[in-house]
Amino acid sequence: MAGVTASVDPSVSASATPAAAAASAGGTGDPTLDGFLDLLPFKVPLDKEINGVEDIDANPLVLTFICNGSEPAWKLKNTGDKSFGFGWFDTNLGGGILNIGPKQTVDIPSKALAVVGSPWDAETKLLLVTVPTVGVSNCGGASSVPPAIPAPAPLPVAAPAVSRAVTADPYYTR
Repeated sequence: MAGVTASVDPSVSASATPAAAAASAGGTGDPTLDGFLDLLPFKVPLDKEINGVEDIDANPLVLTFICNGSEPAWKLKNTGDKSFGFGWFDTNLGGGILNIGPKQTVDIPSKALAVVGSPWDAETKLLLVTVPTVGVSNCGGASSVPPAIPAPAPLPVAAPAVSRAVTADPYYTR
């Protein structure tokens, strides 16, 4: 494969390093973690310093839903003037990655109770350091209600101990 180097020495564990990762100036310093981060569709801004709320980016994406019977139909709206990538997952273990243009609204293919996601800049591929976009529906029906937590089983109660007088002479040591 072009851009990939692999070890062929049998005494060394198999590894593959994308050429782009090897050439990048940044990184965590941990080759395993850097290899994992290179698989993501976005770049993590490892050099961004966060000292307070003012250092967190505003999230331009908003999740909304309408109820189709007992199931929500999710939509994602980009309120910003630029394109973003967006990774999402839901409470039904669904998820995906999509792109959304400026001022655009797209459907999220989920019928789950809640959806969570994070945007990244579509041009630079940098993950926005922001509070994730979160949506929780209030559509009725059994499929949108979390399962009830069963009451704990009662614990057995032990009989009280019988009190008895202890007759013994104390033994003292020096």
